Amino acid sequence: MAKQNYDVVIVGAGLAGLITGAILAAKEKLKVLVLEKAPIIGGRIISFGKQHGSDYSASQVKELMRECVFSTIIKSEPDFSQIIGEDILKDFILDGGWHAMSGGDRCRYALIARALGKRIHVSNSVGFAYFQDGRWMQLPEVAASWSPEATRERVRVAYERQLVSIEEAAEYDHVDVVSFMEMLTDSEEVRDYYCDMARYQVGLNNPKRISAGEWIRCNNATAAMGRHLIYGGGMGEVTSGFKTVANTFASIIQENGGEIRTGHPVTEVVIKNMKAQGVVVKGVKGAEEIAASYVVCNPPPYHLSQIIPEKYFVGDLMQRVKNMYAPVSILGTLCLKEPLEQDNPTGQFVANVLPGTEGMNVPGGPPAFGMEQTSLVDPTRCPQNRCLIQICIIVDPEAWQDKKLVLQLGDAMIAFLRKQYPRFDEILDWYYLQRVDMGYGLASAPGLVGDRRFPVRHPVIRNLFFTGDCVQQWDVGSNGASHGGVLCASALSGRDYLKLLPPYWR
Repeated sequence: MAKQNYDVVIVGAGLAGLITGAILAAKEKLKVLVLEKAPIIGGRIISFGKQHGSDYSASQVKELMRECVFSTIIKSEPDFSQIIGEDILKDFILDGGWHAMSGGDRCRYALIARALGKRIHVSNSVGFAYFQDGRWMQLPEVAASWSPEATRERVRVAYERQLVSIEEAAEYDHVDVVSFMEMLTDSEEVRDYYCDMARYQVGLNNPKRISAGEWIRCNNATAAMGRHLIYGGGMGEVTSGFKTVANTFASIIQENGGEIRTGHPVTEVVIKNMKAQGVVVKGVKGAEEIAASYVVCNPPPYHLSQIIPEKYFVGDLMQRVKNMYAPVSILGTLCLKEPLEQDNPTGQFVANVLPGTEGMNVPGGPPAFGMEQTSLVDPTRCPQNRCLIQICIIVDPEAWQDKKLVLQLGDAMIAFLRKQYPRFDEILDWYYLQRVDMGYGLASAPGLVGDRRFPVRHPVIRNLFFTGDCVQQWDVGSNGASHGGVLCASALSGRDYLKLLPPYWR
């Protein structure tokens, strides 16, 4: 096998791998090589269309969604091949999934990029509507019918939660949010209100599976950064597609002498004398060994046994892996001839229960529903005479065992829109629904967060590191992956790169 030498080899060109590599290349001046098995970079943050590529066929889009986003098209009108065959990728930008992030333009990866001399443009959402009594209403309206006592209690609970520090929140990591709220208040209205908000913010449907510590940190960070769900910036979309983030950090790596290779699946991490010394890659010319002083693995822990022998999962690492599960979801992308919602057009829309699912016996309870008029938040996504909308429900993993139920839930999302908007079919151009088997890497549940996540540094194998949203960081999805990237770069280099972030994100 041919040998090449690098300071750092990173397995996986997803968000965290690229952030780790960008910091090490730009700040430490290390020779970085990123290896990606897929033909494109980005992992779950891939995009299609316009500058992200308009010549993909429907089968190529489906394959990349399966390989990178762990997603399958389960239904479309018309057929998905016809949708893509209309040359829509010349005029539309379609993300592999829905990636609205907390913090808007002050999210972790936007701030990290700025610290490394780049700018990631983020379109902030403005407004947050909640579905109640058959209509969308702003959050203050939700509590308008409460008693004065319940209203005061909601304010008190919010105030006391915001006083909890990041360190103190760790005491509640393995307490579920339902139990936490029951300890905090006797008001059923207040408990239900905050449990519903936790489902939305953390991305888990069953509040009894949500870590109170994780929710507290995520919620308090949004407040600390000066952004607001209703008045703007609490959420947002990456302008011109989420893959822009991957391209930005990839450019930092390359501009600092690093290299990125796609279509290069790693088959083995080379471990000798209890030390990581490189990787073996399956290339067009056969196996190739690449020597490196450090190896960083970005795949989720439950995929690591494909490249690291299980004997190295020492202590309780394997038990942690067996306990892990990822949030699963059904996503929908719709193209309409005009917006559905004229009020708060650039906001987030959330229903505590997707109407029509109450009697379906969904494991974990009827799912919450989310909607966003993405092209109104970010007008670069599609032509002005069209409106690109994303919809989503999160369900417990047990629901995935019933394929019929998955299709019923997807149909329920479209049925709700048809009922809520009488002109829906008249203005509908096309839509497709995706079953996503890994919305993000690791559910933010008691027993799976904080010290129960995977370590950034392997406990006994020298120079072997892990990054991503499954390592011992806090927050979910892209923000969590960004934090994991910073922590990994810090552990490998011995420098504290959390200083790139403001205190509320550390």
